[in-house]
Amino acid sequence: MDFYAEIHAELERAEAARAAGNEGRARVCARRAAGMAARNFLTRHEVRPFNAAQGETRSGSAYEALQTLATFPGLAPNLKQAAVHLTMRVSGEFHLPPGIDLIDEAHKLIGGLIMRETDKIILYGTTWCSRTRRCRLLLDRYGIPYQWVDIDQDEQAGKLVESLNRGYRSVPTVVWPDGSKLTEPTEEELAKKLGVSL
Repeated sequence: MDFYAEIHAELERAEAARAAGNEGRARVCARRAAGMAARNFLTRHEVRPFNAAQGETRSGSAYEALQTLATFPGLAPNLKQAAVHLTMRVSGEFHLPPGIDLIDEAHKLIGGLIMRETDKIILYGTTWCSRTRRCRLLLDRYGIPYQWVDIDQDEQAGKLVESLNRGYRSVPTVVWPDGSKLTEPTEEELAKKLGVSL
């Protein structure tokens, strides 16, 4: 199983656990998926995970990789915050602070780490999708650099889009270097995010 497929499978397990009412299992799977992406990112940057509690460099559990990522120089603040959320301990009643959803945090972190390798907008879509064509035209009109990925031609990209959209091959999916994304945006939504007028 390839890297993206493993992450996608783990995120699917998280969603299935939540649907079955097992939030603890959902959190474990979300952390594991995010940890895979974090370890891969750290390996590419030749950084070994650090165990803060024991003050030593380790081979890297998902938790240690996420802890290390939370202090990685130059990483976008929202991605650092996602890593912090993913390493939070639950309360005695097994709750996280209000508003923190570890599955959402995992999606944000994974998308952002993948984006970090290109530092430009990535537009995932298909040639037959009219909304994808309109997004491309808008980006081209304003000369905004982006990477075009046709998910009908790139199976791994298709799996990635599914992992970012809770199992759906929703196009277009537009991902920014900070890890934020728009799924099936209207032209108005995309223009607003880009800071341009129609």
